[in-house]
Amino acid sequence: MKKDFNVIIEKDEAGFYLATVPALKGCHTQAKSLDVLMERTKEAIELCLEDQSVPIYPIDFIGVQKITVNEKSIDYKAPSKTKSLTTQIIQRSAKNSWTVKNPATKNKIAKKN
Repeated sequence: MKKDFNVIIEKDEAGFYLATVPALKGCHTQAKSLDVLMERTKEAIELCLEDQSVPIYPIDFIGVQKITVNEKSIDYKAPSKTKSLTTQIIQRSAKNSWTVKNPATKNKIAKKN
């Protein structure tokens, strides 16, 4: 019995074509050319169908829409030269209800009640 599947094809930053079959969980593959991608996609679908233990219900393909959003810039601050990054993380945690003792003195981190 023949079944039709919708395949989403994208191209990544390295130039590879990526194919995803939304109707089959985990069914995807990649290739450098579209011809090879189509062959690999058919193989991937066949393998996924063999592995399916649950019946596949058809999914109506509506379309693809590209949406553009502004990416928020993240301000990363370099750790100070006098304190290690671990110490800074522990100190930040201390502001969120943690009491932190110096590990060199073998004191433990204790949570405030």
